[in-house]
Amino acid sequence: MVSPGYLKALRIPLLRGRDFTEGDSENSQPVAVISQEMARVYFPGTDPIGQRVWFDSMGRKELWLTIVGIAADVHQFSLTKPTFPQAYVCYTQQDSAGFLAGGTLVLRTQVDPASVAGAVRNAVRAVNPESVPTPRTMETVLADSVARQRFQMQILGTFAVLALLLAAVGLYGVLSYMVTTNRGEIGIRLALGAPQSAVFRMITGRALALACVGAVLGSIGCLAMRRLLVSMLFGIGPNDPATIAGAVMVLLTVAVAAAWFPARRAMRTDPMVALREE
Repeated sequence: MVSPGYLKALRIPLLRGRDFTEGDSENSQPVAVISQEMARVYFPGTDPIGQRVWFDSMGRKELWLTIVGIAADVHQFSLTKPTFPQAYVCYTQQDSAGFLAGGTLVLRTQVDPASVAGAVRNAVRAVNPESVPTPRTMETVLADSVARQRFQMQILGTFAVLALLLAAVGLYGVLSYMVTTNRGEIGIRLALGAPQSAVFRMITGRALALACVGAVLGSIGCLAMRRLLVSMLFGIGPNDPATIAGAVMVLLTVAVAAAWFPARRAMRTDPMVALREE
């Protein structure tokens, strides 16, 4: 139940038809604006504009509402929950006082919303001294709707960073050990004329090969756990190509960074010293 200007204040696009106006009163034809999802579910293949609907939850008597507009879908309760069929009715056309016992006043400001919260609270109390308005910004509403998912992602993100660091340290240790144990082989390669860049590519290539195996296994695991991940993500999916590609690039970058110092040490191997040690 909304007033004229509600859709505009929240910037909910009006796809077709018209919005509520001040002319929609108790003496005019009862009207409704429905969501795009409601049009798809209840009026498939037909034009909802001009059709009539009746909601028995609005009262015992039949009150037929004429659909005058179609608005874009919105997430009413949570960003992570799917949209569902919704209808907007004009509060100036309702004669039941029970429906108007409480509500939400929506304001769009051109300045910081927090700076006008006190003035709005005083204006509401001037009309109804018994009211206790609690101002909230839309940023706060949005943040609260994804608070659980954000907390879960922070925990998982922390463990993911730790896992990435452990993987980098482990890869660095493996490559350092490989350079040390194959010091003679590297010295022979350099003594036979192999360029230092070839030695660098050999070490980093092995690191990238290990990272690619891990990236493939991780991508398969991500797709296998898509149902669990869907409940924790918003705006992206567990099989989103850009997200998976970004994660793979991060893994490969970390692998190259972990292989950088062992590869540089292998490049600076003195062939004569390595051969004498061999």
